[in-house]
Amino acid sequence: MRKAVSFLLLFVLWLSPSVSSASAYSITEVELTQLESIFAELKTVNETLLLESNQSARELIEARKQLKQLQDELTKLKEQLAMLKAESNQAQSGLAKINSELQLASESYKKSVNETNRKIKSLEWQRGILAVVAGFLAVRK
Repeated sequence: MRKAVSFLLLFVLWLSPSVSSASAYSITEVELTQLESIFAELKTVNETLLLESNQSARELIEARKQLKQLQDELTKLKEQLAMLKAESNQAQSGLAKINSELQLASESYKKSVNETNRKIKSLEWQRGILAVVAGFLAVRK
């Protein structure tokens, strides 16, 4: 704002008629009133800008606080995501292991069923043969 006042004064001096360094500057009452009016307006504008600047500074501080909070929250969420990914990977690994063991158990069960069926058929054949032999022996006596 001071720059604006300085530029304004320089502008006013530049517009005034050139005089030698020995002569004194004179200003009329109308010009003095105009300058006072301009200075009052500049003061008002300066105060308004200062208030707006202070408000902007407070808003900037608040925005930075919120940004920091959001960054902290984002960091926590990223950490949680990493933990959840690790847990998910562990669960998938465990599931793959369980599926493998289930597959082995299923294959073992099928082999056991086949072996049991084979033994049952063998016993049925043996019983049939024994029945024939017993029948033959019973008829012979």
